[in-house]
Formats: sequence, C-alpha cells, structure tokens
Amino acid sequence: MRIRTSDPEAGFAIDESLGYLVNQLAKKLAATFNERLAEYGLTTTQWGVLACLWREDGLSQRDLSRRTGTDPATLTEMLKRMEARGLVRRVRDPDNNRLQRVYIAERDTTLRDTLTADATAVNRLATAGFSDDERAQLQRLLRRALSNIAPDTLPAAALPATAASAATPAPVRSTS
Repeated sequence: MRIRTSDPEAGFAIDESLGYLVNQLAKKLAATFNERLAEYGLTTTQWGVLACLWREDGLSQRDLSRRTGTDPATLTEMLKRMEARGLVRRVRDPDNNRLQRVYIAERDTTLRDTLTADATAVNRLATAGFSDDERAQLQRLLRRALSNIAPDTLPAAALPATAASAATPAPVRSTS
C-alpha cells in the first residue's frame, strides 16, 4: 500500500519529490552509520574528514570544508577536538602561512579499514537487491543531480564528464 504524504489536489506529492526522497535516505543512512561510528566516538562529519584525508592527506582546511560540506568555523572547532584525540594534526603550509594543512595523525590502518568496511556495509544495506550496474547508475545520477545544483561540491574526478569540463554552469532560462 502506498501512503501519500501530501494533498493530491495541491499538485505536488512530497513522496514523489527527489529532494524529499534523497533527504529521507540521507537521514536513514546517517543514523545507521552513526550507530556504527558511536563505538569509536565519531560522527558522520568526522568520518567525512577522515575519509577525505585517507584518500588525500594534507588537504587545506578550506578544501576539507568544501569536500565535507562543513561550515569553516564548525570544521575548525571539530578539527581541534579531533587533534586533541590524536586523530589528525594541523600544520601551517610552509608556502602560504595563511593555510593550515590537515594530516592523519595515526598511521594505523585498522580504524580506516574498519570504518571503510562499515560505510560499505551501510551503502550495501541501502542498495540491497540492486545489481552492480544499478548501484553505479544511481551514483552517476546522484552525482549529476548534485553537480547541477552545486558544481563545487564534488571533486572534478567525481563529476560527470560534461560537468567536470564545464567552466561555468549553464545560464538559467526564464520561462516567462
């Protein structure tokens, strides 16, 4: 049975809204992953920082802010807490004293391997019954939709070819 979450006479069914569906999925994914991260005293935002640094250590705080979608001031405070816990270290960039680079403090790969496996398991749970092709297609479509709205959110390597090569977004045409 399908439950309608909005008035059909209003002309908009919220349960058919991409924004609503993606938001609900994101909330459920985060809650499920947070249960696993709690064992390590981490949040999904902290996981995002670690995941970015495991992939490319020594990012600037500005790059980390962009890649994780975290407000710069919030990120600074979070990095202070992560540094106090021995998870990361911040170092002034020798070529540009205004920049701070962030590095993984501990080279033990156990935490990385465990959390990566947990993240993969949560993603697999959400896509249970999907073929590998369907998972890949879902990721491509979500990246494309995200790049339409916020092209600077994803690194160029993650963007669809047309979005990665576009210097500026296409102008919005008026329908009036």
